[in-house]
Amino acid sequence: MAQAFTERPPRTGAVQLDAAFAAVADHLAERDGWQAPAWTVAGPGMRARGFT
Repeated sequence: MAQAFTERPPRTGAVQLDAAFAAVADHLAERDGWQAPAWTVAGPGMRARGFT
């Protein structure tokens, strides 16, 4: 399963949906004991408005 999240998926144009994809990958990594992909860490422009 970890290999499915190695590369960052293309941006959808909806910041909230992109954040949801990252959250799912991060959650599965933690649940299943593999390292979360680097792209799941919030960087510049990766935070949805209204969420902190």
